[in-house]
Amino acid sequence: MRTARVPAVTGRVMYRPGRVLPGWATVLAVVAHPDDETFGLGAVLGALTADGAVVHLLCYTRGEASTLNESGASLRQARAEELRQASSALGVATVTLLDYPGPPGHHVAGRAGRQRHQADCPPPAGRDETGQPPGHVDLCIRVDRGRQRRAALLHASQISPAAVLWRRLQLQGDCEHLRWLRPPQQELGRTARRAGSGG
Repeated sequence: MRTARVPAVTGRVMYRPGRVLPGWATVLAVVAHPDDETFGLGAVLGALTADGAVVHLLCYTRGEASTLNESGASLRQARAEELRQASSALGVATVTLLDYPGPPGHHVAGRAGRQRHQADCPPPAGRDETGQPPGHVDLCIRVDRGRQRRAALLHASQISPAAVLWRRLQLQGDCEHLRWLRPPQQELGRTARRAGSGG
């Protein structure tokens, strides 16, 4: 898949977001809890793996502090297994599950950065959950929600027929909005500076 060129924002004029993901060979997805890979990123990860990308997943917590438990199981064990099953259903190649007790703080961001560089992954992008107007969306990609819905059902301890997720996916339809956390052009500049300084 080819990289979409995104026109720059000029004054108050909104640009049209790109419609395709870059053709990355390797991707590192970083999430806080088991189910974030599916409920939040499932359609994107499914699209990446369907296009041939090797996707690695880094999850910081085991999710045992969740207030939901639809299955009545031990959440520490159940959520780890649900993560493995759902990730497999999305085509994820590897899952690294860490053991932080709660949501990761800024002090653990270095772990994701090291793993991203070791796997030679592209610059960070994320789902647009900022509430920003559409002019702040860098990518608006078409996705197939079917794979995401099937993977969501594998998180039995966290999903119910009345879950808000189902309505959100219905409203989003076949479009996923993403924002660059660090635009590719900026990452290229950082890489060139590191190479020039020998680091």
